[in-house]
Amino acid sequence: MADDEAGSESDEDRQNDEWVKSEFVKLIDHYPRRWIAVLDRNVIATGSTRKEVEDAANIIADEREYSIYFIPPTETTTDAEYYSSAR
Repeated sequence: MADDEAGSESDEDRQNDEWVKSEFVKLIDHYPRRWIAVLDRNVIATGSTRKEVEDAANIIADEREYSIYFIPPTETTTDAEYYSSAR
C-alpha cells in the first residue's frame, strides 16, 4: 500500500515517483484537482478524495503496493471558474 504505512520507500514507490515526475504535465491535463493511485507506473484509480482512491486501489491492487498522489489544478479559465463558484 502507500508509503506512509510501510515506513520506508520501496523500489516500486520510487519507480512510481519517477513515472509521475516524467508524466506530470499529462497527469495535470487529465486529472487536475484529483487524487490518483499508481501501480507499476499506471494510473489504477482516480477520485476526488484520497479515501475514495484508496478504497478502489485496495481492490484493484489486492496485496501489491501502490502509490497515492494529489494532482494540483492548473491556472486556466476553467480553474478560475471553479474557484469562483466554490465560494
